[in-house]
Amino acid sequence: MAQRVSFGPVAKVARSRKEPLEPHDYGCLLSVASGALWTRSRLHDAGYADSWLCPLCDEKSADSWLCPLWQCPASAAERLRLTSQETRDRAMLAGQQSLLYSRGVVEHPDEWLPLPAEDVRQCIHMKHSDGTWSDEAFCGSIPTALRSSEYDLYTDGSCSTEPLAERRRASWAVVWADLDGTEIGRLSGVVPRGMPQTPQAAEYLAALAAAEVAQPGHEVYCDCLGVVRHFAQRAGASQLSAKLLYSGVVRLARSEAGWKQVSGMTKVPAHVDLGAALSPDERRKAHGNSAADEGAKAAAARHPQPTGHQQTEWQQIRCDDVSTAKLIASVARLWPAARAPGGRLPKARVSDATQRAEAKQAAHAELERVRAANRASHCWVHARGPSRCHFCKVMASNRHAAGERECPRTLPPWIEEVLRDCESGASGHRLLIGLVERLRDPPSAFIMCDRCGGFGEIKKSIILVAQCQGRPTSASAAYSIQRLRNSQFPRPGAASKGVAMTRVLPVRQFGSGRLS
Repeated sequence: MAQRVSFGPVAKVARSRKEPLEPHDYGCLLSVASGALWTRSRLHDAGYADSWLCPLCDEKSADSWLCPLWQCPASAAERLRLTSQETRDRAMLAGQQSLLYSRGVVEHPDEWLPLPAEDVRQCIHMKHSDGTWSDEAFCGSIPTALRSSEYDLYTDGSCSTEPLAERRRASWAVVWADLDGTEIGRLSGVVPRGMPQTPQAAEYLAALAAAEVAQPGHEVYCDCLGVVRHFAQRAGASQLSAKLLYSGVVRLARSEAGWKQVSGMTKVPAHVDLGAALSPDERRKAHGNSAADEGAKAAAARHPQPTGHQQTEWQQIRCDDVSTAKLIASVARLWPAARAPGGRLPKARVSDATQRAEAKQAAHAELERVRAANRASHCWVHARGPSRCHFCKVMASNRHAAGERECPRTLPPWIEEVLRDCESGASGHRLLIGLVERLRDPPSAFIMCDRCGGFGEIKKSIILVAQCQGRPTSASAAYSIQRLRNSQFPRPGAASKGVAMTRVLPVRQFGSGRLS
């Protein structure tokens, strides 16, 4: 049994956008791959089934999905449609313990295939005056022929397109090109084992190498917009933040002496057709970028390569992994334990979908009608911020909460205490409720004593709990009483703008009535 496994083929089929799986098939694939969907023999051995016979063909089912997938006659049509004869032969030879052919899981490549290179393995590929090329290891010193400021630098990164992310290998290249875009020299290397094997990592390492070999007056061209934008930012906390994955590479590149003398980094189009009609400047940049792309792809060979036998075995796995995962998703739905309640659900017809949509729309309209009626049952009190119901304290801005249930319309305990004091004559207040309407706001109310002029919105009328003086306590209180008797809002000024008085009621009538 392998120490490490990879679910790469299962993830690729499950997340495919070209051939998306139905939700039921998606769940079946993940259940089989993770071992959550048991075979009949496994259920029988655990005491959950009274028979170990396959429910599809009435034959003995081994404790593996190898038999339902590759032997059962009920799945023969799916096998012929999704797999090749070579794949079926290899599945039968693999045996019941094969993770690939029974669950779509492969042994992790790092367990038996070479890992990425431990170091960068930089190499200089230079053209001599006689037209010949030579390769030599890069030790930090730039050849004299490449130190001219008339050359431009083109950077590019490359990464192999393996289905499994663990098998991808990235590399990079920096190309010296003359004013015509002709390649003069090349510095290339690989992305080491300690970094992600991704195109982005290769692009950043190429920019770092360009900073190391750049000379005064050099212009750097890159086809990765993310790298260009990152290097174009001001050297501050945002650019070198630890939250950015490659901020350390950018920091190291900026510390190079050559980078401080570079005239700039420019974005160039990638993979331009050299046979198209291009201007001289566009053709020059296209040739330089194409040379950098070819150099980056050629540098990938410096990663440790598998042996011939390992390469053959890996190619067989690549041919069978995705087809096996597709077969699992197609066959597992036939298994009784994987079927949806009531059997396989048919696809909805257009008429059925239309009826469900109409029923859903009608139910939504009825729900909105009930919520609107519930919102109308509240008694909104205007205050700073959102208006609130003075009974249940729900905010008018929260339309969902206001429509969940009808307002109970019970007065707050402190209002009840004020009313008891008024009835017993303890406080001496003669309270009135004023109902007002405000522009762009729900109806609101205030409470006021027409003897002392004590005034407040219902939510903030604590002052009325004090003993009534029996007369206006101030000139403003007398003025408020006079305005109230004239059916005007008691407090003049900004608070009264857009306010229209509707009626004034004794406080006892307020609790039994409704604002509208």
